[in-house]
Amino acid sequence: MILWEKIIKVNNLLNKELDIKEYTDKNFEANGIGYLKISPYIGVGYQNVHPSLIYFYKTWNGYKYWLAITPYRKENERLENPCVMCSNDLVNWNKPKRGTNPLVSTEDVKMYHYSDPQVLFNNNKLEIWYRKRTRGILGDSEVILRKLSCDGVNWSKEEVLNSSQGTFNQFMSPVVIIEDDKYCIWVVDWKNKKIKYYVSKDGTDWCFIRDIIIAPIEGRYVWHMDIKKTRNGFEMYFSAALDEYDNQKIAYCYSKDNVTWSMPVIVMEKGKEGAFDEDFLYRPTFIDIDNNRYIMYSARDKKGNWHCSITTCTVNEPTKLKGMIIR
Repeated sequence: MILWEKIIKVNNLLNKELDIKEYTDKNFEANGIGYLKISPYIGVGYQNVHPSLIYFYKTWNGYKYWLAITPYRKENERLENPCVMCSNDLVNWNKPKRGTNPLVSTEDVKMYHYSDPQVLFNNNKLEIWYRKRTRGILGDSEVILRKLSCDGVNWSKEEVLNSSQGTFNQFMSPVVIIEDDKYCIWVVDWKNKKIKYYVSKDGTDWCFIRDIIIAPIEGRYVWHMDIKKTRNGFEMYFSAALDEYDNQKIAYCYSKDNVTWSMPVIVMEKGKEGAFDEDFLYRPTFIDIDNNRYIMYSARDKKGNWHCSITTCTVNEPTKLKGMIIR
């Protein structure tokens, strides 16, 4: 019996002990109909990737929805700079009034570029975390950075939270939440097909807690993900990849304790021929409003254009996705 078969067998046994329901629904009419017209700054058009979304019940600085996103027009890394957008209806997106995008900008893409933003709210401040990948004579290195804002307009200086020569050995698709007054971060270790989980009191000094292994689904592993703690426990939507260039599906799994995770299930496949999401499904992010869940995801067509759209489900049935119509 190979390693992954053993893992699946163990997960099945643990799931039964924990009374974890394994979802088997596959509703492939889940894709959004049309894409969101999000234009963070001049020159990027509506092409964006890797959304990270949060929601305020009574608005924050005038808006209910705040989004961190990176433009990616024609996969141009020079444009892949962290930006902040806001909305009151999830469809019409603008920069904050008097705000400026991008928050940081790549000057020489041969030396470095930015990616993988994450937005969270803590102590009445918006926090944008993002990844900087440096290229040079000494080889590639990665750094996680952060900026803070009290109004979504004025931002602090860039903080270095850690580097690949420090605590983490890989930073791909970092997901950050606040729990028990601590920062919790999950990062994808694609080389070893694991998720690594750390905690920190201040966001600088990190303590490694555990490796998390999500069993493969149809031979696919976690590539880019979003994780939130909800009334269901810890829930994850992720792009399920055979390799870096085959991300045609989005999957879901969850855990009651962030230790044992359920078997994942595919909830979305690439769209129909000619659709904006016909070729590649990328990072999803989600928010809950009462019993409704909204999942924003990024996708690519066969011409190399990247866009974001929204699909929905209920909090109680997180795998039964139904795409929104974006006009």
